[in-house]
Amino acid sequence: MKFPMIILLSLTFSLAVSTATLAQSAEDEQAIRDQLARFYEGYNEHDADKMVSIYADDADHINVFAEWRKGKPAVREALKRLHAGPGKNDHKTYSIEKIRFIKPDVAVIQVRSLSKPCACGNLSTFVMTKESGKWLVVSFANVEYKLDPKGDKTGITKMPSKVPAGGQLLVVPSGAGQKLANGNEWKIMGYRPAVAVTK
Repeated sequence: MKFPMIILLSLTFSLAVSTATLAQSAEDEQAIRDQLARFYEGYNEHDADKMVSIYADDADHINVFAEWRKGKPAVREALKRLHAGPGKNDHKTYSIEKIRFIKPDVAVIQVRSLSKPCACGNLSTFVMTKESGKWLVVSFANVEYKLDPKGDKTGITKMPSKVPAGGQLLVVPSGAGQKLANGNEWKIMGYRPAVAVTK
């Protein structure tokens, strides 16, 4: 009689712990969503202080140009310059594609965002930790892709499969295009160094 009672108590305890964990995860997920909403609100308001308010003091921030900012002050200054200059008219819509809890206080989040008026997209990875009850970004990295209105629903322009005669495809910076033998064009938007891809 004692053995089934022990099993029943163990199951009851396990169920209580699982329910509490699920409730905590849902609460943490909402807190992360709220923080990211604040970031994108700040972006659309061109408010660098609001954007970096969700960053840890020692955060790493890598943008689409492979510029690595270390620490909240450096990130704030870079965002101020961006939003006073080339990004002053930018507006982003975004969707959180995935939140993955690595540990109860560490999460990796993938976000897709679309910018206007440049008609370009970003895939961003945020790494967040829960510090003193608040979720903060400790690491951020971003890649950009060109939107293709004729493409599939993902909005990502596919790299052409055919390489022109001569064996090299040049991916050119600053939005300049390279015409291929099959008439397709591939562009990288932004100011990145040219990259040679061999067959």
